[in-house]
Formats: sequence, C-alpha cells, structure tokens
Amino acid sequence: MKKAANAVTNTPGAATCAWRPAWVTHRTVDHASITPGGSGAPPAAGTKPRFVRRPVPWPRWHIHLPMSVRRISVGGTGCWQTSSMVQAPTDPFEGVDQPWRSAFLLAWEAFQTRSIPVGSVLVNAAGEVVRSGRNRSNDRTGPVGHVAGSYIAHAEINTLATLPQGDYNDHTLYTTLEPCFLCTAALRHSHVGVVRFAAPDPMWRGIERLPELNDQMARRWTRREGPLDGHLQTWAALLPLVSSVERGVQSVQQQHAATMPEVLSLAREWAGARADRLRALDLDSAMMQAWPMLTSGR
Repeated sequence: MKKAANAVTNTPGAATCAWRPAWVTHRTVDHASITPGGSGAPPAAGTKPRFVRRPVPWPRWHIHLPMSVRRISVGGTGCWQTSSMVQAPTDPFEGVDQPWRSAFLLAWEAFQTRSIPVGSVLVNAAGEVVRSGRNRSNDRTGPVGHVAGSYIAHAEINTLATLPQGDYNDHTLYTTLEPCFLCTAALRHSHVGVVRFAAPDPMWRGIERLPELNDQMARRWTRREGPLDGHLQTWAALLPLVSSVERGVQSVQQQHAATMPEVLSLAREWAGARADRLRALDLDSAMMQAWPMLTSGR
C-alpha cells in the first residue's frame, strides 16, 4: 500500500519515520512506549522510557523523552508525539527558485573547506545557470579564472571573473549573503541587472545608498532584492557567523550582536566540534540535524 507523504511508520520495537533512505544508528523508544497501529498506551508523564539502539531510517521527527506526550494518527498509523517534535520538510528548498539550491550547495562546499561560507550563481533570462562560484579564501587552488587563497576570493567575484564583456541587465545573480562593497562594485562593473541575497549582512548596512552618492554607480546600478524568509535566511546568515567565530573576527561578531543576537549565540554554540561534525555531512543531512534550531532560533 502506498504511504501518505507524511506517514509515520512503526516497526516492532521501534518508532521510525520516513524522510530519506540513508540509514543511521539512532536512539529509539522501544515498543513499550510506542506500538504498531497506535494500540499501545502512552508513557506516563515523568516516566523514564526505555531506549534501544538499532539502525533505523533518518528520522523525520526529532523525539526527546521523557516529557508530556500526545497521540497522533497519520495515514491510519498511530504513535505518541512529544511536544518538542519538529517536522522538517522533505525538501528544505521547496517554494523558492531553483538557483537557490545551487548557491547554498556552493556555500556548504566553502564551509566544508573552511573558506567563508558564501556561494552564488548567475542565471540568464531563461533561468539557466551561466556562471557559478564560491568563496575560496582558505582554498589553495580553484577553477581556471577563479581567485583562491586571497582576501578578495569572494563568491561573487569568482562567479563574475570569467564573464565576457557584455550587457547582462536581464541576468540575475543569486548569492547566499548580501554583497559587500567589493562584490557590489563587481556587479556594477559586470552590468548585471539584479542581485538576490538570502541573508542580510549588517557589516554593509547603507550600501544600497551608493547610487545617491555617485551618478556613475547609479547609471548601471544592480537592483538588490532580499533577504529570503525563514530557515534559509537563518542558515545563510549562520554559516558565515560560525566561520567568523572560529576565526576570531571580532568586528563581524560585534555588528551581528546588535542585529542578530540569537543567530550569533547559535553560531558561538556551533563553532568548533559541532560545526566539524556537520561538515562531514551533505547539505540536506546537515540542515535536517539543525532543523529544530533553525525554526526556533536556537
């Protein structure tokens, strides 16, 4: 029988939830707490549940016990849901333009190499990706024409560096972080029409006023659109902040302390061992692990 898209499935002795095919060893509640078909009784409040370790599919729901519980039934299957369960989407990029996934994948690649986690792609009027790049400040090498191991090895610079001279007013650059002064100038000189950013960067607050100060900047100014809403904005802001904390960049932390205190606090919690564990995962798996914090601000 075909399961409902959000179906929670039970197997004897374990509570499992379908989200992705990868298998992991996970701490699960035994059948005394959750039973097939929803026929079992819920654990009493304050009761310490029994746990077993066995391979189960990557959980769609994060279960934390003991605490108050309530029974849910999805697709005819019953189980007991705690109040701390947070449902994650099957696709974190559902509902946004396709180029965003490409930009976030590049940012994640930069995070894994310990460069500043920013990625960007340039698309034409038909929505086709024509150039892409990521920050390579901590990389020794990069593709031909890209800058690596330099303070100016920014994602947008590497995206635009090999773009032939021309008029790109009908092109859009997607970037995970609001462009800095350097990248804003590169967009203007490359004649790109629009830039869309996932997260704001308070380091460059007021940069949108440059056309008011200079007619040449205004003449081919790249229109700025952003930020995104929700978890993607949080994720796009969080990764560069983790990098800043790990590198001890105080100026960045000070700017974010006033504008994004919760994200900065989370970045300080992640920096180091937790970030290293996430770096070993692919992007979707890392976002699934972080989902409760991304949606709650913690």
